[in-house]
Amino acid sequence: MLKNIVNVFNNPYLTSELESILNVDARKGKLRIEYTLDTGHFWLEPHVDMPEKLPSFLIYLSKDADSYKWGTVLDDKDKHYVGQAPYKSNTGLMFCAGKNTWHGFREQNIRGVRKNLSINYVTKDWR
Repeated sequence: MLKNIVNVFNNPYLTSELESILNVDARKGKLRIEYTLDTGHFWLEPHVDMPEKLPSFLIYLSKDADSYKWGTVLDDKDKHYVGQAPYKSNTGLMFCAGKNTWHGFREQNIRGVRKNLSINYVTKDWR
């Protein structure tokens, strides 16, 4: 399955489409995929992604009963709550790093496992 995901995100047609939609050259980046499992007492402080990250995709995978509460929280430049992405298995969100792209996860006790795929294209300066 991971090989299929890699093939899709490394497809030149997709990277070209991302370039035209987002005005970011994903072809200059390298694919980075992270599988995250969050459980128990968890939070993620509001943050902006590093500029070395080009387009970012967060794909939600959990089907737990409480998973509807687990969407990424979006904040404005002053870190005030704007909204929350709906968490539903096999959906997600996409964004590009920027100084006003604050996001995180409000502190809560996760009953079950919050499973996500984080897919990024990163520049050669990525650590």
